[in-house]
Amino acid sequence: MSAAYQILKNAQVGAVILGAGFGRRFGSDKRVAALGNTTVAAQTVRHYCEVFARLKVVLKTEDTALAELLGQHAEIIFTDQSHLGMGHSLAAGFANLDWQWAFVGLLDMPFLRPASLEKVALTALNTQQKIIRPVFTPQQTNQDATTLQGHPIGLHSSLFAQVRQSSGDKGARWLLQENQSAITDVSIDDPGIIMDVDQPKDLLQQS
Repeated sequence: MSAAYQILKNAQVGAVILGAGFGRRFGSDKRVAALGNTTVAAQTVRHYCEVFARLKVVLKTEDTALAELLGQHAEIIFTDQSHLGMGHSLAAGFANLDWQWAFVGLLDMPFLRPASLEKVALTALNTQQKIIRPVFTPQQTNQDATTLQGHPIGLHSSLFAQVRQSSGDKGARWLLQENQSAITDVSIDDPGIIMDVDQPKDLLQQS
């Protein structure tokens, strides 16, 4: 486990991974697509498990086989409204959530390094802001990091009631827009925070 694992557990810091999407561009269920000797979903959850003792994964109600697999490592939250947009999955994941912080991740981002997760999560212990946002800032580049916002996004418990009102396809973007002055950006030199799996060719990016 991560060195920060117990600290984050005691501080009531956890993660909610959204995995109830349909992934139509992939052509099949990308969550169970092979990635080395594992799958996209399994690797994503394994990386989060190294850092977060408190972990929830949101799936569709019909995802029983996937739930059985991932349920060994995380609490599974089912939703029958995922077809209405990511916002509904987000609201389902935050129902009855009583943590101090929740980091929102995506199940199709298996390349995110545990060390990056740890760095972002530990920021919750010393920030006075309500939102923590990782930004990809590769070394030796002049790229504008503000255009490379990544996941997971950290949300303080004072925002949970608003998160539960999420709907449609916006996810938590509206919340960030309404609270721009309450965001702490964390620079991360890890392309995994912005790399999701949309098409089969994306699986070749593994390192």
